[in-house]
Amino acid sequence: MKKFKKVLGVVACVAILLGVFAPAVSANETLQSTLAVEGSARVMVVPDRAYVSFSIRTLDDDPIVSQEMNRNRSNEIYAALAAIGVSASDTQTQWYHIRRHYEWEMVSDQMPVEWDHYGNPVRFMPNHWYDMVFRGYETTHSISVTLNNIDVDASMIGRVLDVSVAHGANMASGVTFAVSPDRREVAYLEALGSATRIARSRAEAVIGPLGINNIRPVTVNIENIRINVPGVTTTVQDSWSGGWDSFARMEMSALGSSMWFDNVPVGGEFTPISPGEIPVSASVSLIFTF
Repeated sequence: MKKFKKVLGVVACVAILLGVFAPAVSANETLQSTLAVEGSARVMVVPDRAYVSFSIRTLDDDPIVSQEMNRNRSNEIYAALAAIGVSASDTQTQWYHIRRHYEWEMVSDQMPVEWDHYGNPVRFMPNHWYDMVFRGYETTHSISVTLNNIDVDASMIGRVLDVSVAHGANMASGVTFAVSPDRREVAYLEALGSATRIARSRAEAVIGPLGINNIRPVTVNIENIRINVPGVTTTVQDSWSGGWDSFARMEMSALGSSMWFDNVPVGGEFTPISPGEIPVSASVSLIFTF
């Protein structure tokens, strides 16, 4: 009996505490419900800017000669780009290095292996199949060209590629398209407005069938701008057989001239490059009360 009275006393104390700390809710006050929705939209924009990247690679037994060959070609390319209207402020060196170049050379037509007692190969030894052979000093100069207003005339992209190759570039890294900040902001605001309308429409589609007509946003979260940048990856390298050894002999025979590319046109038709369109996306998260 005493234990039962103690239990009743504890329950009474808890009830008193709850009565003290519980919030007072008036008869006219009602609890609000919330609904969270998301909306996404994108706007397609024609890019107005392009970045064209290419490299000049030279090889020679003497690093000074390799560097000189690269310097001559680089100067020819810069002069040719200026002749077609590319200003010096729109060109930038991305990478320049000189290194020892090695190649794997086959020294055996069979790769030796170790065998287990079941007759299965357990270890391959490619270092006994190929040997690394020093081919010379490789100089690489990578250049990027920025082209604006390509939405008006995109032919300049092909002109830059063709002229660069015609004057000594032997690797084209690719073409990347972009939208200038002002045009990007206009497109983003348009996409953001569409995303917000989509989010509200979704909320109304859920609430409407429930007979609720009055909803109010209390929280808005906006994601950062997202742009999917397309790129064109190209590989334009010298045509040779036998690896860098043949390339080195061809380089040395053509030192001081651009004789490989004399048959590349420098006027008239150019390589067609299509910028297409870039999607600018926006997303928004809304929380409504009703």
